Amino acid sequence: MPATEEATLAADSWKTAPAEAPPAGIRGLHVYIIKPSKYDDDGYVIRYFRGVLPSNTLSALYSLTQEVKKSKILGEDLQVETTLLDETVQKVDVRAIVKDARRRPDTRTVIALAGVQSNQFPRAADLARRFRSADLPVMIGGFHVSGLLALADRIPDDIQALMDQGVTIVKGEVEETWGSLLQDALHGRLNPLYDFLNDKPDLYAKPIPRVHRNYMKRFAFSGFGTIDAGRGCPYDCSFCTIINVQGKKMRHRSADLIEERIREDYAKNGIRFYFFTDDNFARNKSWEAIMDVLVRLRREGMDLEFMMQVDVQSYKIPGFIAKAKEAGCSNVFIGMESINPKNLEAAGKTQNDADDFKNLIAAWHNAGIIKHVGYILGFPHDSPESIREDIRRLNEEIKVDMASFFVLTPLPGSMDHLSMLRRGDKIDPDYNRYDSFHETIRHPNFKPGELDRAYREVWETFYGRENMKAVLSRSNRETYWDIFKNYVWYKSALIEGEHPMISGFFRLKDRTDRRPGYAVEGRLTHARRRVRETARLFRAWWGLLLEMEEVWLQTHERSRERIEYVKDLQHRVADLLIQMKGLDRREMKQRLIDALHQFKGMDALEFRHHLDGIIRYLREFDAKQALSHVVDQIRSIQQQIEESEKVRDCATSAVAMRDRAVRRVRSAWDRVNLFSVRRVKTREPLHRFWLYTKEQVRKGRLYRINPILVAVNFVRDARLLVAFFYGLAVARTRYTNLSS
Repeated sequence: MPATEEATLAADSWKTAPAEAPPAGIRGLHVYIIKPSKYDDDGYVIRYFRGVLPSNTLSALYSLTQEVKKSKILGEDLQVETTLLDETVQKVDVRAIVKDARRRPDTRTVIALAGVQSNQFPRAADLARRFRSADLPVMIGGFHVSGLLALADRIPDDIQALMDQGVTIVKGEVEETWGSLLQDALHGRLNPLYDFLNDKPDLYAKPIPRVHRNYMKRFAFSGFGTIDAGRGCPYDCSFCTIINVQGKKMRHRSADLIEERIREDYAKNGIRFYFFTDDNFARNKSWEAIMDVLVRLRREGMDLEFMMQVDVQSYKIPGFIAKAKEAGCSNVFIGMESINPKNLEAAGKTQNDADDFKNLIAAWHNAGIIKHVGYILGFPHDSPESIREDIRRLNEEIKVDMASFFVLTPLPGSMDHLSMLRRGDKIDPDYNRYDSFHETIRHPNFKPGELDRAYREVWETFYGRENMKAVLSRSNRETYWDIFKNYVWYKSALIEGEHPMISGFFRLKDRTDRRPGYAVEGRLTHARRRVRETARLFRAWWGLLLEMEEVWLQTHERSRERIEYVKDLQHRVADLLIQMKGLDRREMKQRLIDALHQFKGMDALEFRHHLDGIIRYLREFDAKQALSHVVDQIRSIQQQIEESEKVRDCATSAVAMRDRAVRRVRSAWDRVNLFSVRRVKTREPLHRFWLYTKEQVRKGRLYRINPILVAVNFVRDARLLVAFFYGLAVARTRYTNLSS
C-alpha cells in the first residue's frame, strides 16, 4: 500500500490506549528487536566475537517492551517474548527466525529493525525484504529514515519501495507510542508510515533503559552500561542530524530514576562504568543533579566511573569540571571537529573557538580527566597539506590524549545533505559508505581517493609510537592506564580495518551471508581466505603487542617520590631561569651552581634523566656564550651528587648504608621477580638479538647461535611479556603504580 498523508498516524500515548483482546487463536507475541550491522568493502556483514560498545537503542526498546508487557494493554493473558539481536556481535539467522515463527502459529512474530544509521540502511533493507518474503511484519526506525524524511520534500524511492513491499517505516522516537505499535503489529494492521517526529516525548519520568544481562555477555567489558540522560542539542552544526531528529530543545530524565537504575545495575549486573549517550551532557538541565547522585553513590562505596560527551564551551560552566571529577568522570568526548577557524565557520559550529582549544584541553588535563576529541576531515578549507599541519598542531600544541577521526559525510537529515541535493552536487549513492570513514563527496582540494588516504594517514600519525609516548609521558597516575588501554583498543581496531567506535575483537565472517551482488565463495576458497586473514591478523596482533610493550617500557609510571622530586626540580630550574634574565656570565654561572647544590644527595638517576632537557632550555637563554661554563658546572655538580654518599658525615653515611642495602635487596629481587620492570627501559636489545638469530637460522649458520644466550633472552622476553600483561590485567587508573 503506497504511503499517503492519510496513512501517517499521529502519536498516541500507549499508556492511555485501551487494552485490546488479542486476535482469535493468538496466545503470544514474539518481538525481535534487531540492531543491523553494515557490510564491509567485500560485501561481508561486519560481526565480531566480542563487541566494545553496546547499543543503547536495544536496551531502550527492551525496557519499553517490558513496560508494555506489564501494562496488559496487549491482552490480559498474552505471553510477550523479547529477543535482542545486535548484529555486530550476534548472527541474525533469518531462516531460523522464520522457521520458529511458522512452528508456533499461535504466536505472532514481529521484527523491529531499530536504531538504523545511514551506513546500516542497506543491510537493514536486505533483512527487511527477506523477512517480508516470509510474510513477517517488519518495522524500521532510526536516524536514517527519521532524518531523511524530516527534510525531504517527498518520500525517497528506496524507502517507498520498502513500504510498497509491506515494510513499516517509523519516523521519530517511540517512548510514548511503542505500545500502540505493538498493538497494531499483534492485530496485523501496521501502517506503512508512522510519523512521531513532531511529538517528541517528555523523558523526565520515562523508564531508564534496562541492561539485558545475556546481551552484555557478548561484549568484552561486561561492567559497561549506557544511559541517555537527555536528548537534543541547541547548536546548528551543518553536518549533524541530531537537531533535525531529536530537536534543538533539550529534554532530560529524572536524576532520581537514573539513581534507581544505577543502583539496580550495580547490584544485579555489576555495572561499574557508564557512557552517558547525550550528545551534549553539559547542556542537560539535570547535569548537576545527576552528578550529585553519582557523588553520593561513590561516597557510599560504589566504585562508579563514567564518560560523557560535551561541547567545547562546557569547561567554562562554573564548577562543571570539578563536579564531574568528583562524580567519577574519567573520560570526556569533545566535539572539536577542526582547529581551522574557517572550517568551523563553514560548518556553522560558531560555539567553537579554535584559539581557546589549548585552554580547554588544559582545564580537563588539570582535573585528571582523559580528553577524547572528535575531528572531521574534508571541510571546505581542508587540503592534504593543511590536514598534516593541523594534526601536527593537535599533537604538539593542543596536546589531546585521544582522537577519533571522521571523513565529512552528508548524512541524511543534516543540512549538508539537503544543501548538496538542492545544488545537484555529486554524492555517492551507496549508503553503506555513509559511515564517516569513506569518501562520499567530490572535494575541490582533493583528487579522487586522496581524502581516503589522508584519513588513513592521520590515524597512523596520531596513533604512531612517538605521539603515544608523548601523550603517556605527560599523563598522570590517574589517567595513564586508561589512555594506554584505549590505545590498545584503537590500534587493534585499526588492524581490523574498522573504526574503533564500531569495532570489536576478532572479526567473524559468514560465508553465505553476503551483500546481494557479491558472489558466495565456495567452502574451500572461503576457508583458505579466512586462514590467510587470520594468520595476518595474529601476526599484526603480535606486532602490536611488541609495539605497546615498548611504549609501556619507555613511559610507565614512576614512584610518587620520584614524581614529586621531578616536579620540585622543574619548578626550581624554572624559577632560576627567570632570575637569570639580564645577568652576566659570572652571575649566571654562580646562580646556577648555587641552585643546583640544593639537589646534592638526591636521586642522581632522575637528575640525569632530566639533565639534557635542562641544558636545551638553557641554550635558549644563554646569548653570551657562557653555555660551556654552565654545562661544565652542571656536570660537575651531577658528579658530586652521584658521589655525595662517600663524603657525608656519620649520620648521613648510616642512612646511606641503609638505603644502599635496601637498593641491593631490591636489585636482587628484580633479577628474579617476573613482574619487575624497574631495570628495563627498552626491549630494543632483545629485538636486535631475535632479528640476528632469525637471520642466522635463515642462512643456516646455526653454529653462530649461542644456545645459552637464546635461553637467557627467552626468559627475559617472557618476563617482560608477563609483566606487561599483568599491568594490563590488574592496573587501575587511580591506584596502580607498577614500577614503584
